[in-house]
Amino acid sequence: PTTEGHRRLFGEDDEPGGADGQPPRARLRTALECVQRVLWDPGLTPSEFTVHYRDRFDTRVCSFPMDAPNDSIRGPERLRALALPQHRILYIKYRRRLVWHRQ
Repeated sequence: PTTEGHRRLFGEDDEPGGADGQPPRARLRTALECVQRVLWDPGLTPSEFTVHYRDRFDTRVCSFPMDAPNDSIRGPERLRALALPQHRILYIKYRRRLVWHRQ
């Protein structure tokens, strides 16, 4: 996508490079930063993003839409993407495109 929200999420706000003339280095974003940007940026549609995570009791990778309600994790968060512990999130996709990966 070429929307302004997508550019803000995945580029153009990188930290400046060093004084040695090297190109700017992209800042590594956490899963929580990525989730919050998608949820609160009016230029992005949360339902088009999916969160893929490692299940706590099963070894398989599970997924859900980013705007899915929290109906299974204890705590005050209403959205599952915010309630899920960050260390369990493996990657985030926009439609079929990988937009964030833990590694």
